Amino acid sequence: DGAVPVDYHAPTAYLAAARSGNLAMMRWLREVDGKGVEVGILDVFGEVARRGDTTMLAFLYESHLGGRLHGDADSLKLVRRVACAAATYNHRNVLSQLVTLPSPTPWWIHEP
Repeated sequence: DGAVPVDYHAPTAYLAAARSGNLAMMRWLREVDGKGVEVGILDVFGEVARRGDTTMLAFLYESHLGGRLHGDADSLKLVRRVACAAATYNHRNVLSQLVTLPSPTPWWIHEP
């Protein structure tokens, strides 16, 4: 019926869906509990980047960032998490996707 179970924990469910590659579940969780899935979102982005899933990353970029980086500290943390995971697992496609996201300033020129 679309209702969220009583014992549901949004961040855990969202991360589990990311780990299993279940994009349909991620879309549903985002729809029913948009604020709940924001908790621990860096871990979700990192997990999806580790898996090399550019389709799921496109969904995450669009639904959580409006399809663009914002140049703030949170965006930079996200970029670092995705870039480190992608580099560690040699997912060049993930890095290519990351550098094409619109950003007010190039994220790679910021100091760590």
